[in-house]
Amino acid sequence: MVDGEKGEDGKVKTEAGEDGKIKAQNGVGILSTTWQLVKLALPLFLSSASWVGMKATDTALLGHLEEEGTMYLSAVAVADLWTSSTGVFIQGRVLGTFVGQAVGAGAPEMAGVWLQVSLACLAPLAVIPLILWSTLTSTVISLITTDTSLIAPGALYAGVLASALPGRVLFSQLSQYLTARHVMHPTTISAAVALVTNLGLGLFFILGLPHISGFPHRYGFPAAAPTTIASEYVQLLVLLLLGFAIGHHQRGAWPEKGWSMSNLTRSRIVEFYKLYLPSALAIGSDFWRVTVIGVLAARQGALEVAVFNVGYRFLWICLMFSGALARAAGIQIAIAIGNSSVAAAQGIAKIGLTLVCLGLVILSAVVCFCPSNLAAIFSSDQAFVQRVVEASLPLAALVASMNLTVALEAIVSSLGRTRHLLVSGLIGSWLGQVPVCFLFSTFWRNDIIGLFWGMAVGYGLHAACLAFCLTTIIDWHQCAQEARSRNSSE
Repeated sequence: MVDGEKGEDGKVKTEAGEDGKIKAQNGVGILSTTWQLVKLALPLFLSSASWVGMKATDTALLGHLEEEGTMYLSAVAVADLWTSSTGVFIQGRVLGTFVGQAVGAGAPEMAGVWLQVSLACLAPLAVIPLILWSTLTSTVISLITTDTSLIAPGALYAGVLASALPGRVLFSQLSQYLTARHVMHPTTISAAVALVTNLGLGLFFILGLPHISGFPHRYGFPAAAPTTIASEYVQLLVLLLLGFAIGHHQRGAWPEKGWSMSNLTRSRIVEFYKLYLPSALAIGSDFWRVTVIGVLAARQGALEVAVFNVGYRFLWICLMFSGALARAAGIQIAIAIGNSSVAAAQGIAKIGLTLVCLGLVILSAVVCFCPSNLAAIFSSDQAFVQRVVEASLPLAALVASMNLTVALEAIVSSLGRTRHLLVSGLIGSWLGQVPVCFLFSTFWRNDIIGLFWGMAVGYGLHAACLAFCLTTIIDWHQCAQEARSRNSSE
């Protein structure tokens, strides 16, 4: 018998027995946390399918306008470089951090306050891309590519798409307000409705299917942007109905004053911008880097830029899976940090990253070993399909490195450390990815394969910087103190 001390019942309690009990409890805790993350990730995955699915659907539909080959794919690709690099002003996702930490801190009414602050702060920022997309797209596309046939369709696409910006801002902030509080179904259902709407409208107005005798309704490329816009506003309408008008999910997480200018205090606006601006600039750095690399791809010809565009569609489709797990972990971490449960937050981060890595092994294998099937979804052009097959290995490496980076970013953001996102992004993009892509395309191979390898290396450096921040630089206890401080009564 192992030596030990007697308990109150006279039985000997052994250290081995206590250790076994602790291990069993830890095992149950890991399983419970894993299940919570998976439950949160499933609706988040369906929500992500809205944006990614709509972009992928548009790309697939345009790729099947056979009379134009890959011209429209290339036009949308160069237009996306411009709209993505300037749309970053409204893409910082920090409201979920504020809301989650407010809930964790036991001040759910502050969630509604932070929603109002976020809308007030983002309204003036949304004007910037609205003006840029509407007025400068033609000029910018002419600088990006030497193929003048892409300027007119690219400018048309971006100019019309500008009208979707107000809806995007509202949907982004309202969905973060709900999902950070574990209210998932309004966002999930609205995403599914938008995806079906986009596909239906696209088939009907872009490809003209089904054919109706005496009723011509095939408009081709000019219908691409309006189809996306209509789908996004349908998504917003469904979210408003299910989340607020019918569901009333703002109850219990709304300030007593309701909508009030008094909620927009100077300190709150400063605090919001303090987290939001580095987050937006970090995203901006990422997209600006993609724009530079996209210019390198555009200089390689229409086929290479089409593969580049569809390659990014692959990345974002994979990101629906890994990103959902990362966002689920971020939600739970924000709540734990708001509750000052640092050990729990760190445990959630480890489990979340483990799940993401397991998923990336599977996703990278699919991209590497089934490239022709994936490429055929976007275009029936055989030269295009063959080029995707040739680039499958570096594309698989890019899938793994990019998605891991995004998962680490979600964890850093949930701690409220967006400045670390910015610095890591600058290092990964401008000291890693851009120089490596330039060197590879100049001294190794001037094609999409060289670019994909260079991007994979850059994302790897970015991921390493984020991991170093999480394990060495960031003080998790200080993050918890700041979370409780910003949600205390002013």
